Amino acid sequence: MADVNINKSRGKRFIGGVTPSIPSYPDGTVPPVLNPPGDGRGFPAHNDTTEKQGGEGSEFYHVNEANFNNISEVFNTDPIGTVWTIRSAPSPDSFRSIAYGNGIFVAVSSDSVLNSILTSTDGRNWTLRAAANTTPWNGLTFGNGIFVAFSNLPGASGAMTSPDGINWTLRTTPAGTSGQGIGYGNGLFVAVADNGTNNNITTSPDGITWTRRTSAVVGGFYSVAYGAGLFVAVGTSGTSRVQTSPDGITWTARTSVLNDWRSVVYANGLFVAVSSTHVGASTERVMTSPDGITWTIRNAANRNGWYGITHGDGYFVAVAANNNFGNSVMISSDGINWTAQQEATNLWWYSIAYGNGLFVATHWTGGGALFMTSGIVKLIKHSQLNLDDGRNPHQTRYEDLEGTPPASDRNVDGGGANSVYLPSQKVNGGNA
Repeated sequence: MADVNINKSRGKRFIGGVTPSIPSYPDGTVPPVLNPPGDGRGFPAHNDTTEKQGGEGSEFYHVNEANFNNISEVFNTDPIGTVWTIRSAPSPDSFRSIAYGNGIFVAVSSDSVLNSILTSTDGRNWTLRAAANTTPWNGLTFGNGIFVAFSNLPGASGAMTSPDGINWTLRTTPAGTSGQGIGYGNGLFVAVADNGTNNNITTSPDGITWTRRTSAVVGGFYSVAYGAGLFVAVGTSGTSRVQTSPDGITWTARTSVLNDWRSVVYANGLFVAVSSTHVGASTERVMTSPDGITWTIRNAANRNGWYGITHGDGYFVAVAANNNFGNSVMISSDGINWTAQQEATNLWWYSIAYGNGLFVATHWTGGGALFMTSGIVKLIKHSQLNLDDGRNPHQTRYEDLEGTPPASDRNVDGGGANSVYLPSQKVNGGNA
């Protein structure tokens, strides 16, 4: 049993800070308000000290966890991209790129080892997999039902494909080709490289057969995205840092600020790119374009070096290499106005992906495989609370699948006016 402070005089910080209106007991009397001390995550042990702290009119009741019944729907909580949790994985290496597809997150390492793939269905639990060979894998994307990874090491075996993220097949690429980033759109995979030549683009309709293309710019390119009928590649060197193509074959240089543009994404009718450096004001590290041709510089949340960006659940989310100048996560609903968010820990966050209600960012540059996740925390709803004296205030409890109820000031969709949190002993089924 768990000890619960039933307080008749003080309110409780309920979900969203709303004090509930409590329904009556079956006998018609009005029950007291459940009032846990602290942040609402749990209750102290029953003793004289805590009873005295309960305030005037406090009573203590033993609540049997098994008496929570009517376990029903799963709810969502936590504003997306605002609360981050560190996750470890079974590898001493660091992972450069991450993608989501077919119900699975896949990350690839650039550390030139055979076991350079990590997979996870939930972003929390990761399994180490063997790559097709020991080349350093830098670029990764999902498209047309398959994962495709590309190596930044020039050679004739610079790509590999997988239908499930687990089993990989090496693919032949034109001699001397390499890739830092890879994207998919309009039936075509496009890889871009930072080799400083105009032979820095390679394309494939299926991830198997690859063709080298001539770039419009001599320079280094890091990321490519497809939208509004165009492929858009962004880079860190050259007389132009943006080039576009309607078909992945013929490319045109575009004018932009000469920042080191590390990543680009297309969503909600807008291309958004992030940079690790700046030319103008120190926070001018974001640029946007509705068509990939005309670009507008924007202010990032701070002057950190931003390396990865993605979009999901109505938000653009970017991650940075460090938090020297503020938090290393920032979010935006429109790609223009950005707000910094607290990262799980200060590391070089390099790449980020979104899938199944979850953002997952991967850490690069040593220290082993680490990820951080943010998104929709799944909660099991338990209704009808029975006190052991036979009374039933018909309250509601929400139980995090990881075993910790969310903070009481976070919103829970559908929580209702009389929702409360009680300590959880078991996450599956809700019984102690």
